[in-house]
Amino acid sequence: MSEDITIEIIRVVKVIGIGNIDLEKIQETIHEIKYSFGSYHATFCIDFLSLASKITGEDIFSLIRNTNMLYIIADTQDAASMNTFREIGKIAYTTKRLTIGILITHSLSNDEKADSSVSLKTMEFKKYVDCSIPVPHEKLSDELLIGSIKAIYHTAFDCGWLDFADVRSTLKDAGLANFGVGQVSSENRDLRAAENALSQMLLNMPFKKSTIVLISISSGPEFSMLEIDNIASMIQERADDDVVVIFGYFVDECIGDEIAASIIAVGFKSEAAKNWEVTAEFSLPSFLK
Repeated sequence: MSEDITIEIIRVVKVIGIGNIDLEKIQETIHEIKYSFGSYHATFCIDFLSLASKITGEDIFSLIRNTNMLYIIADTQDAASMNTFREIGKIAYTTKRLTIGILITHSLSNDEKADSSVSLKTMEFKKYVDCSIPVPHEKLSDELLIGSIKAIYHTAFDCGWLDFADVRSTLKDAGLANFGVGQVSSENRDLRAAENALSQMLLNMPFKKSTIVLISISSGPEFSMLEIDNIASMIQERADDDVVVIFGYFVDECIGDEIAASIIAVGFKSEAAKNWEVTAEFSLPSFLK
């Protein structure tokens, strides 16, 4: 008689905050994920690390060993932190870890806008990660950082119909990312969540210029497949006809009767990525304030 084969999968995700980035609130909110399908058992561990602005190459190799996906958070105005960001990013990228950069950006003065070298320095971080999400400093909050991490983490690891390889291939070398989130309850919550996410993208880059869209949908235990389909359909209708859409759904009991839609748009056509600016009039939805 043949014995059943048990498959155990462990994936490791690390979130690294460099310099003065405080990870305490994020760490309280995002936890490891476990699920089983028959003999298949998967554990997705997430670790949080706060680093000073200097670290050696040997320490970086040790830090990211056995890591499958890496988030690096840094402030673009902190030169020492950005140097560390670049060093970690280069090593992670060359060792084929999926690397997501979350960069806190600052508005340029008129003199800085006129100085092309400043613009080049601001955009330089794109070379060191697979996918970069700029977050404007004036709108920075723990909730916004949590949302940008959750959107990828849960879609990659907490959706029964998605494999990590799907998300990895989508975000590998994806470049600049635009991020939006909407979360509402009551009547038409699905369509309103999708509309809010689309209308509150962080960057003023045309959504139709993206070639790949990752949609992360979450709700409490009470939901319908029609709601998920409505959100995915509305977002896809606003995108380019040839866009590649990957979406995932997970249950988040913390949000009660609300439904949340997060959008990460990547693969922007060259002219859109080259000329992006942080949208000055961007306002956070009420649940993020």
